[in-house]
Amino acid sequence: MRGRVVAVLCAALLSAVFALPLGAQETAEIAGSVRNGTPGADFDPAEVRLSLNVLEGVVSISETTTAPDASGRFAFAGVPVGPERVYFVSAEYGGAAYSASLRTDELAAPVEITVYEPTASTDALRVESHSVIVTGADANARFIEVFERAHVANDSGRTLVPDLSAQGPAMLSFLRFALPPGAFHLDVRSDLVGGDVLTVDRGFALNIPVPPTPAEQPHRFEFVYRLPYESGSVDLGRTMRFGAGAFRFVIPVSVGVGASPDLTDLGATAFEGGQLQLLEGSAIPRDGFLPMSVNGLPQPTLWGRVESRGGEWFLRYAVPGAAAVALAAALAFAARRRAPVAQLSREALLARAAALREQREGVSRRRYNAEREQIRRALIALESASLLEEEERPPNA
Repeated sequence: MRGRVVAVLCAALLSAVFALPLGAQETAEIAGSVRNGTPGADFDPAEVRLSLNVLEGVVSISETTTAPDASGRFAFAGVPVGPERVYFVSAEYGGAAYSASLRTDELAAPVEITVYEPTASTDALRVESHSVIVTGADANARFIEVFERAHVANDSGRTLVPDLSAQGPAMLSFLRFALPPGAFHLDVRSDLVGGDVLTVDRGFALNIPVPPTPAEQPHRFEFVYRLPYESGSVDLGRTMRFGAGAFRFVIPVSVGVGASPDLTDLGATAFEGGQLQLLEGSAIPRDGFLPMSVNGLPQPTLWGRVESRGGEWFLRYAVPGAAAVALAAALAFAARRRAPVAQLSREALLARAAALREQREGVSRRRYNAEREQIRRALIALESASLLEEEERPPNA
């Protein structure tokens, strides 16, 4: 009998323990307000749709919606609390989404979200600065790689919301950037979340809302692409749809010589053992054409031309088999002792790229492409970091 009583008590205790997280899980309330930041707007908070998404890592724990009251105040009650969770409050209004994120120790603070009236006019946007940086050239494949960064401000007090029903290549209500003819391998990044990259006439567009920007905090857009060339020069000229308050054109002296009649050539400056040519301009007008080119581009070497024509035949028969095996083994051994790509200088990265080309047939295609991509991104990061340092350096420093 005593044993039966003990068993019943244990079962009751276990049931209470297992039921505790479901019935007594800690919860909290997230409260705040939503306001309209467009001057003179006739704002009705009832038009705002609010949602709360609770994430733990990449897993969604819960998602709820609510509506603000007539004064714009809102609250989410019974929110499940966890130490490693992030709480995203999103407000949808006028075709755009505005959000705020909180961590567990911030739940007691009121959430304030500002929304704006929409506009379909790109006159709301202006480009504060635009930089075009030639990061390198592949003489044998005959292409250059270009990295561009644009700082875009919106001082209108309204959010640019693209008209998704617009037809034709112009897409006049979209944020657009021009590209030189023949550009390929385009990769676009920005500090705005979501949206798609769409091909338009001589460039690309983004179908993403662009909200107003605080003072000195413009939106940042970065993109990289490759551009083929046949002779010793390549044309980078383009129509500046939104103009630019400041413009920079940067070319490694080892790649070629930059030229533009509308930019001032400031000469070359030493950087990481190399030389960078810098051309600058200001007050580039909207819809104005900016001519730019890179001349004196590297040409394929005799080795590269023979390799390109012969393909696998050259490596299999023109290079002695024993030497090829020895070279591949030496490079493979050296690769195991290399420093991480991200810690190398530009010269070391270029040397590694040359060595990688030499061992192309000694490694798998997958490994070759992966290492080549690491080197490419490391070179872009170096050039981007150097330009950012120059932009943040005080005048007359």
